[in-house]
Amino acid sequence: MLYVTNQADLTIGQYSVGSGTGLLAALTPSSVSTYNYAEPTAIALSPDGQYAYVAHGDNSGISTFSVASSGKLSYSSTTKAASSGYALTPSASGSYLYSANYGSATLSQFTVSNGTLTTMATATVAADTNPAGIVATPNGSYVYAINSSANTISEYKVGTTGALTSLGSVSLSSIGTTPYGIAVTPDSNYLYVTLSDSGKIALFSIGSTGLLTARATPSITTSGDTPRGIAVSPSGKYAYVANFGSNTVTAYGIASGYLSTIGSYAAGTYPREIAITPDGSYLYVSNYGSDSISQFAIQAGGALSALSTATVAAGTNPSGIAVR
Repeated sequence: MLYVTNQADLTIGQYSVGSGTGLLAALTPSSVSTYNYAEPTAIALSPDGQYAYVAHGDNSGISTFSVASSGKLSYSSTTKAASSGYALTPSASGSYLYSANYGSATLSQFTVSNGTLTTMATATVAADTNPAGIVATPNGSYVYAINSSANTISEYKVGTTGALTSLGSVSLSSIGTTPYGIAVTPDSNYLYVTLSDSGKIALFSIGSTGLLTARATPSITTSGDTPRGIAVSPSGKYAYVANFGSNTVTAYGIASGYLSTIGSYAAGTYPREIAITPDGSYLYVSNYGSDSISQFAIQAGGALSALSTATVAAGTNPSGIAVR
């Protein structure tokens, strides 16, 4: 199943993923309402796939939807974060959820039980100005947030109760500006950040204490303009970046944490975010400007090939995307 947030429609599109083909087919109904909350911007699925969490941009609400066996979403509840936010991430265990509070330079932290979010005793931890992206490491030990205006990455350790403790922050200023997308490799050893205004991807290793260290070659120049969303394949062998300004997706090979370009592939207008199926066979891109989703097969060696139907219709201004 695949889900996409349609910002201007205030809906979430819902699709089945064809077995053996990867082709998306809209469910009936093709979308569910976000009940007039502000535009849905980001979506994340619980690790078990039973719940979907949606951030609402300029509204501080985070909505929970339950996922039926048919894949259809049903609204459950809305919990308030500290301020407006555009990104969220569940922990690998699914027991915790963290949101980046763009408007208050903080992260909100919640415990999760059967999809219900409960604010932790310490409701927020400090970040830098305008946190816009967030990721939890697959090993469950650390959380990182990118701060778009401060041009930094905030680092946190995850405690035994899920509460975050700051480890400090790392400046991106010597590499580039305007961090937008963030991803971690499945082995929790490497972290990547797209620098939208500089046309680069910053490369970091994750130390044994969670501290980030820029690689000896700290960045790679992207093959397209205005890199936005980034995703790493489940195998950890490939990374993919949506080039908002070039209407393309670029594939990169990963070796010892470094990236090498495989190729670039046509997407729709203003491609924004990327989702990869858990088996690593298919990749999908939300096209914010053409109200569509591009769909690709991931070939041996990481190259992409458009499916027989290259795009499917979405709602207006699709943005966040998630697949299970």
